[in-house]
Amino acid sequence: MNYPGSFLHQLSGDKKDFHAVRVSGNWRIFLKFIDGDAYTVDYDDYHNKTVERFVYAYIIDGEKLCLIDTGVAGAETDISIALQKINKKLSDIDIIILTHSHPDHIGAASSIQRQSEAHVWKWGQTLIID
Repeated sequence: MNYPGSFLHQLSGDKKDFHAVRVSGNWRIFLKFIDGDAYTVDYDDYHNKTVERFVYAYIIDGEKLCLIDTGVAGAETDISIALQKINKKLSDIDIIILTHSHPDHIGAASSIQRQSEAHVWKWGQTLIID
């Protein structure tokens, strides 16, 4: 099990009963040894840390309901909750404006567009609302 490059090592803290073997990059196979036999417990990005972050999305409620940026994939739930506070729902959105192509700004665009049938405007386009 401890072949060259595997870096078999015992973990510490709340995972002290487990060992890890390097697979590729930060990916590890987690093992638990029972009576000398190794059992695969998990396969995960061992050093992946969750980072708290946020992205602004703006709702403009005028003649048309406009959403500027959509956040990450899955953000439609949070946007829906925000819309409920002004007695609106995703299907009420008329226009989605995407300021640029980063995933944290366009991630939920497809889902929201499907639910609202809103016109989607992206960076570099001229927006004319009649």
